[in-house]
Amino acid sequence: MGNVDTDKLKQLLYAMIETLDGDNSPSPSPETETPQESPNKQVVNNVRKKKYGTQENLFLSMPEKDMHKNDVEIDKKLAPKQLTARNRRSTEVDVKCRVCGKQQTISQSLITDGVHRYKCNDCSRSSG
Repeated sequence: MGNVDTDKLKQLLYAMIETLDGDNSPSPSPETETPQESPNKQVVNNVRKKKYGTQENLFLSMPEKDMHKNDVEIDKKLAPKQLTARNRRSTEVDVKCRVCGKQQTISQSLITDGVHRYKCNDCSRSSG
């Protein structure tokens, strides 16, 4: 990159910061800068952590706290309906596992590829 004059670079940076901030205050001269701390020095954080639940619950003083009580119309629309009794029996099929040969009676909805391609749960979990 070549030789860069650090004083000119600092002045340019201060001028850029000044235009971004909108400050009309004069930029600090490079000679009056405060000494910077070394990056190796650890910063001590003096902030005390508060225990969970010790602060006041601000939600209790907000008007949103009781707003759900006014929603009677939507509650009626969203209320759970009476469930319909299911009287229909599932059709079960006798199948034989193609790996271990175990005979089982299972629901027909569990068969996807046909009775001759059925594989029981034990064999499905194992490799191979």
